[in-house]
Amino acid sequence: MLIWLYRVLVAGYLVVVTPYWVVQGLRNWSKKMPVFTRLGIFLLGKKKDCPVLWLHAASVGEAQSVSSLLSRLLKNNIHVVFTVQNIHTYNLLSKQYAKVSNVDLGFFPIDFWIFSRIAWQTIRPDLVILVDSELWPEHLYQAKKRKAPVWLINQRHSERTYQRFERYPQIFLGLYAGLSKVWCGSKKDYNQVMKLGIDESKCYYHGNLKCMQKSKAVLTHVQKDALRAEIGFSIGSASIVLLAASSWPGEEEILLEVISRLLNKGIDAKLIIVPRHPKRLQEFLPQIKKTGLSYEIRSQAKGKVESNCIYIADTYGELESFYQVSDVAFIGKSSMRQHGGQNPVEACAYGCAIVFGPNMQNFQDIANELVQSEAAIQVSSNDEAILVLEKVAQQGYRRKNLVKNAKKWIENMPDTALEIYKHIKAEILL
Repeated sequence: MLIWLYRVLVAGYLVVVTPYWVVQGLRNWSKKMPVFTRLGIFLLGKKKDCPVLWLHAASVGEAQSVSSLLSRLLKNNIHVVFTVQNIHTYNLLSKQYAKVSNVDLGFFPIDFWIFSRIAWQTIRPDLVILVDSELWPEHLYQAKKRKAPVWLINQRHSERTYQRFERYPQIFLGLYAGLSKVWCGSKKDYNQVMKLGIDESKCYYHGNLKCMQKSKAVLTHVQKDALRAEIGFSIGSASIVLLAASSWPGEEEILLEVISRLLNKGIDAKLIIVPRHPKRLQEFLPQIKKTGLSYEIRSQAKGKVESNCIYIADTYGELESFYQVSDVAFIGKSSMRQHGGQNPVEACAYGCAIVFGPNMQNFQDIANELVQSEAAIQVSSNDEAILVLEKVAQQGYRRKNLVKNAKKWIENMPDTALEIYKHIKAEILL
């Protein structure tokens, strides 16, 4: 069986990485993190006689995308075991659900048969929901063995993954055969999985879950002013704030060029950089220093800054807030050096004028809809990105039109969370 081949490969991988994981586990042990959940050992809270849902979302963005769905679920008599992949996502959720008695948080167990088996024996879920593209063979095998339904929501795959599935359809069909329902995150993803041969009766498209996020974390005017003051941007000033949203290598240079041009024209402009990977800070910090502009690094800030021009948010899970104090956002991983693009939906939800580069392959249908709706601008090169960002920053009427059209686009999206909730209710809550 293929599952045995997979287990042999994972066993070999574990031999190599176990020393590193042991060191990391010991470091995080002092932080009172449930590191043993990696081994399938869950110490669950007292459960009432109610359905158990195992919800898994790997990253911060995925975890935040299900907040609207989870808030609906928790109004019912249900126990949720919420697993994640990384420490940053766990920290975010532990604050959010610290006082929610029917939610247990932990790390997703290593996808090896013994660890997965232990977790399944402890949790015994009535339903398993995976977010995005979190398809783990051992996890799916354990579900099949116990005849537990597994759903994949906000499903998406990169263009490269889709091409691999086209080349090796048996892998796709093998993974998706273990799913009872699939909720695609875009029309493009829906069409692709249909072409690959998925059973049409279990595949749905009702919009993107991230379109539902706005109701969760909107800052008040007071909170926005407090954030601006905290990062050294004058309250009530006429500054134009640009945002490098989840930037990748080379994209900080684009925004630095734009802000330099605006300042040289006497325009009061500010820049927030939120790198996709905060550890990249030392890669682009020398470029910032060369500009001679004042800057602050969030992880090193000792308190409020009186005046600032560039703010580097080298943290996780705070992009939502920075969208709300920005006027223009350049969507990361979309420039000429990159491939794929980050999700632009959050920028729409939080009222930014959106610009992205030529490479939005991972969200191409959403990008196309935004451009067609005049809710975003797509440029064909880095040089054009600089010119367009500079113009949009100066043209208030253009920014207002982009934001207005983006708001309309969001409002016309169906309530995906509600649709999925109805299915969950019919599956395990009635």
